[in-house]
Amino acid sequence: RPMGMQHIKRAWKIGNSISEPNKPIPDTFKIVDQIGHFFSPGDFYYYILNFETLTFDYISDSVKNVLGVEAQDMTLEKMFSFYHPEDLERVLEKEKAVIKFKFNHIDKSEIEDYKTVYMIRYSFPDGSIKKILHQAKAINVTKNGKIHQVLGVHADVTYLNIPIDHKVSFISHKYPSYYSLDPSHLVF
Repeated sequence: RPMGMQHIKRAWKIGNSISEPNKPIPDTFKIVDQIGHFFSPGDFYYYILNFETLTFDYISDSVKNVLGVEAQDMTLEKMFSFYHPEDLERVLEKEKAVIKFKFNHIDKSEIEDYKTVYMIRYSFPDGSIKKILHQAKAINVTKNGKIHQVLGVHADVTYLNIPIDHKVSFISHKYPSYYSLDPSHLVF
């Protein structure tokens, strides 16, 4: 598993190398807990991932409900350790597609107007599996158009019995949306 994680982190670093960091957005997400519980399709947690440091600037306490890990103990490496082994390589494909889409297909001024959506599976030592709806949106973009921080939401949708199709969607309320794309066949 760690080898796959390193490939994903390398893809992020190569495709989104930050040379002019912005000031990080302050932790102002207290209301997100209340709103998130209302709109989320299941137990969820949210985080702010800093692409300059590849660490979490913030992770909600509700990560314990989904992963059984205390927020203060959560790292990117620990999160990747839950990814189902069969999905890790597919997540790399999806994240490479995100980089292609955000930096080759749309204007840098549109980056914050798109969220990325796809399904992943988490596997646990007891053999159980959770299906997770991954949603992520850039919330801080540098002057030269690199993604500095992302708000991510991982919701447990296991009970919905949604198939894992390894498709990726780019959804905007302002620009055209792209649904259920096969990341291995994207040409941007």
